[in-house]
Amino acid sequence: MYDWFGVHEVLHRGTHLLIVMVGWWFLFLIGKRLTGSGGLALFPVALMSTFLVFFYYSNNFLPNAPAIGLVLIGWYAFFRYREQPKLVWLYLMAFFMLIACLLKFSEGISFIAILAVGLLSLLPGRLFPNAFIPRNHLLHWVGIAVAVIALNIAWYEYARYYNDVYGNNQSLIGILPFWDMNKNDWQLLEYMVEDVWLPHLMHPVWLYTLGAMTLLFLGLFLRTHELLRWITLLLLVGCGGYGLLFLKAFPMHDYYWLTFAMYPPFLLITLLEWGVRAFQGRHWLIKAVPVAGLFALSILGLMQNREIQKVRYTDDRFRSGLPEGSYELEPYLRSIGVSRHAKVVSVRDKSPNITLYLMNNPGYSEAFNGGDYTVGGFQKVGAEFLIINDSSYLEKPMYQPFLKKQIGAYKGILIYDIRE
Repeated sequence: MYDWFGVHEVLHRGTHLLIVMVGWWFLFLIGKRLTGSGGLALFPVALMSTFLVFFYYSNNFLPNAPAIGLVLIGWYAFFRYREQPKLVWLYLMAFFMLIACLLKFSEGISFIAILAVGLLSLLPGRLFPNAFIPRNHLLHWVGIAVAVIALNIAWYEYARYYNDVYGNNQSLIGILPFWDMNKNDWQLLEYMVEDVWLPHLMHPVWLYTLGAMTLLFLGLFLRTHELLRWITLLLLVGCGGYGLLFLKAFPMHDYYWLTFAMYPPFLLITLLEWGVRAFQGRHWLIKAVPVAGLFALSILGLMQNREIQKVRYTDDRFRSGLPEGSYELEPYLRSIGVSRHAKVVSVRDKSPNITLYLMNNPGYSEAFNGGDYTVGGFQKVGAEFLIINDSSYLEKPMYQPFLKKQIGAYKGILIYDIRE
């Protein structure tokens, strides 16, 4: 799209937001098919929109939120297959789940849940009254499982190879489990969750409500929909396992929390489907009480969401603290001969990509470089320019050998040619 329309943020961010919105539409369709009510089907969508960090990252360049949108489309295809086992729905499910997994590996929790319920339906006993996998589709299921898993392993190996070749650790390709955490890690986690992340996850009332809903679901487990109960339980277990395996990473970035966004809407759909059956024939006032409660919670969550988005876009705590010129540097770089594809070394930048993103160039910042941070090392793997936005770096011995050929300066940002 950049080749067709030019480099504009709206193309990247807008595409991600569109995928999320389409995913929400399919979530609505899932809820409507399972509860039989378009009105009730709005509540799972409203619930996801009150997950504050998910809403924030929907309009972002990170792949987490669009991956979840694709997963929701895949879930819709799965439920259509469950109703009418046609191979087109099975392969559509596999396609969207595969793309979602390749974008964000942790979203494979949903695909694993689908494989698990498929296996459960084939087991003898009363877990499922009727197996929903026709015998003549078994090879298709096996082929899909093998293909999706193999392609994800290949993608993982490529990411590891890329890190090894280019000497950076920007892709998290391992686990950071709770058993590797020391006392300082636990203290940091406690501080970040309670004082920083928690206000930006969901409204506290919603968090308590989800806890109560989970207990209600477990208590009503055998009374809930035969398929939904297993899906919801597997998503709960999957999200819990993900949390334990990556717990050490949670203080680093709030977008690690997005994977948990898949469990709450399915929990709510499961309870709504049970409620429709349990309250059938009851007086309308009795039915109206839980609906009114969900409506009030949705409004409360949306109001909280509006305030948090305002904070994230305007509060100094969420700004980079970079010089003003960083936000308008790209045209100047092009004017002095720094091409769009030239690799640069950019300092000061403790993040993996903020200044690189703003100047729209590949290269290296001060983060995630495999513990081997040297300008000379970057030069050997193709770095052509050194860009310094903090004059104090001029006094650091590491950079002084590369300050011989200054080719430009823009609002206090200095550009040096370091090509050999």
